[in-house]
Amino acid sequence: MAAAGKWETITGPVHLAVYLQFEMPKSWSRKKREELIEQKHTGKPDLDNVLKAVCDALTDCGVWQDDRQVASIFIAKRWSERGNTTIRIERTEEDT
Repeated sequence: MAAAGKWETITGPVHLAVYLQFEMPKSWSRKKREELIEQKHTGKPDLDNVLKAVCDALTDCGVWQDDRQVASIFIAKRWSERGNTTIRIERTEEDT
């Protein structure tokens, strides 16, 4: 939060996209690492558990008023050389 600075709390519906990259274990052979890079990660943690933690953290940080504002979601887990999480939040139009 300190690095991001201050922001305005989002009101209204949002689309949430969460891209999770899990670091491959160092113990894996180079061949196995090459085969699995950018492939889908099907192990733990479960997507629903990660999503709940992300939504709760964003609520606690004041990004939005409540995670009930999330109207649509995209979430993906992939293998990577380095672990990383990217979160994108887009305001969406309210239905009229």
